[in-house]
Amino acid sequence: FQGGIPQILTFTIVRPHPIIMYIFLASRVAENVFNHSGLDSVFLNCVFLRVLPFRAAVAHHDTHHQFYNHARNAKNFGEGFWIWDWLFGTLTSTTIA
Repeated sequence: FQGGIPQILTFTIVRPHPIIMYIFLASRVAENVFNHSGLDSVFLNCVFLRVLPFRAAVAHHDTHHQFYNHARNAKNFGEGFWIWDWLFGTLTSTTIA
């Protein structure tokens, strides 16, 4: 829901070719599945461009799920880029067990 409204608005305003729209949506779903898989693969990190600067690793997102239910202790909200968590003070180490 939170990601759907901006995408629907963008598709309505920009009106991309349907094939481009479906490729984009499929890549976002695939990246979301990868984020929640817990896998840390060099190949998949390259495919989803996680090797670029400031991109959040899967471990970053896993740590978010470890702390997201703590009212004042929620961490690692940035799904794609850890720089946002650093800027807003919600960045925590991804090595916490």
